[in-house]
Amino acid sequence: LIYGECEKNTSAAARLYSQHFPNRRAPADITFKRLESSLRESWPPWKKLRERTATGPENEITVLGIIDENPHISQNMVSRATNISQSSVHRIIKGNKFHQYHVHLQKLKETDYPKRLDLLSFFSGQPKFEC
Repeated sequence: LIYGECEKNTSAAARLYSQHFPNRRAPADITFKRLESSLRESWPPWKKLRERTATGPENEITVLGIIDENPHISQNMVSRATNISQSSVHRIIKGNKFHQYHVHLQKLKETDYPKRLDLLSFFSGQPKFEC
């Protein structure tokens, strides 16, 4: 804050710091400049760029290879087979824009025929409303 008040003047910031905090050791002029450059390089602290090992290229190839061999395999089974956490498997799948889906097939049974006839007779007895 002091450095900003002094409009990034390191000498003035060191003097003002000494005035505000007389019982503390006064920093050198260069200290403010180093602090600013250090913060600029590493700010924001939560965005430190580090290589992700769990979702790295080797694990990604492994997971996608297993899914290519068996598209119906669950993420849980992929996780167990590869010893990669479920969240990392999910992140890899999501990162490659794959989506889970389940195929649901419907078929008529012998008991459905009377029900269909009842439904048809119900609808045929209904009046038609015109718009």
